[in-house]
Amino acid sequence: MSDVQNYQQGLQRAELLLSQRRFELARRQLNQMLAEYPDDSTIHAMLSMALSTDESIGEDVRSDAHVEQLNRSTEHARKAIVSDPNDPFAHYTHALVLYKRNRYEESLEATDDTLRLDPQDSDCWGLRAANLLELKRFEEALQAADHGLEVSPEHGWCLSLRSYSLERLGRLVEASGAAQSRLREDPDDSHAHCMVGYTHLNSGRHQEAKESFREALRLDPTNEFARVGMMQAISSRSLVFRAVYRYYQWISEFNSKLGFIIIIGFYVVSRSVGALGQAFEAIQPYTTAIVLLYGIAAIATWLAWPILQAMMRFDRFGKHLLSREEKWKSSMVAGVLILGAVAGCIFTYLSEDFFAVLIPFMYAMVIAILIVATFFVPIGPKRWGFAFASLVVALLPFYGLFSQVNGQQGAFSQSITWFTYGTLAIQITSQLVASRRQMV
Repeated sequence: MSDVQNYQQGLQRAELLLSQRRFELARRQLNQMLAEYPDDSTIHAMLSMALSTDESIGEDVRSDAHVEQLNRSTEHARKAIVSDPNDPFAHYTHALVLYKRNRYEESLEATDDTLRLDPQDSDCWGLRAANLLELKRFEEALQAADHGLEVSPEHGWCLSLRSYSLERLGRLVEASGAAQSRLREDPDDSHAHCMVGYTHLNSGRHQEAKESFREALRLDPTNEFARVGMMQAISSRSLVFRAVYRYYQWISEFNSKLGFIIIIGFYVVSRSVGALGQAFEAIQPYTTAIVLLYGIAAIATWLAWPILQAMMRFDRFGKHLLSREEKWKSSMVAGVLILGAVAGCIFTYLSEDFFAVLIPFMYAMVIAILIVATFFVPIGPKRWGFAFASLVVALLPFYGLFSQVNGQQGAFSQSITWFTYGTLAIQITSQLVASRRQMV
């Protein structure tokens, strides 16, 4: 058998393994070929795809292992482009890994390069539509999906993305018709079941919506649209659940800089309110309550998602949406907040001061923040170090109180100061980690 035949058979085998989602075997096959053809554009591009589409490393797709995997995928995509700048497949795999890394603007630019070389690439039109959906440019996403369907009228991804775009644009009848049509052609299409779920959701049929989203997630557990849709369906069952979910949706519209803005805002509010209290004696009794209320509102921004996760634990559909790590985190946050609320009620009863409830509850919310911050750090020695630092910070007020009781004047107030600074330091670090894991 000639070298050319061996090469072609090797690529066909790798392509088959990729279609079967047997990524490890595909990578092994491609790496063997790469040893013989180190500058081959197609092999590098296929390796990039095998690495970027395999999200099986751990439950958290932003683990260190997965970040490293995406970095290697990007490296192979770039090598493919260097080897053959006119290979549209190389540019497509580069756009795909950028999409997987949540770099939607950059991925969109990479799809321009692909379509310039091959305007008939329906997969790339689908990827372009997916990027535009993430950027909330729904009309353009619809146009991109339509372009893909002009090339390939039965293209499953473009059909699903077209339905999503129609749903986001409020064209629900068209979206429903497109989803139902797709289901008739392929009953195992996760995205089509998801779109039917959104149709039920917008019609107020929440139970039917849950069933559709559950089927979509059974077919594709990584379908984030179905996961979000299931959360919406679950949140519609009660006023409290709906309020928490809408608050989470609202803060999700902001980028990672929101955390830093809240931290700075807390400092500004506490200093401003203190100055106003000194200038106007009438509001002085309320300054502490104002600062505490702002603090609770700010901390609730960071805790909205874990609280929502904790509430989902009590729903027979929602509990299946959470990973083991998310279940641990939500349980710990919920337990701490419940203890804080109980302690606050006891404080209020004993002191006969309504605002006394805020003090232990505020402390509990800060501890919950430290828990969430710790879970932002990937599993391993770094997380254990972070957990130890959080524990030390959490115990500082008790150490100050113990020292004050034993005659050390000002120890408690000093410990509160260090407790505040320690919490801010840990939270700022967690925000940096969150930014890194959101876009890698």
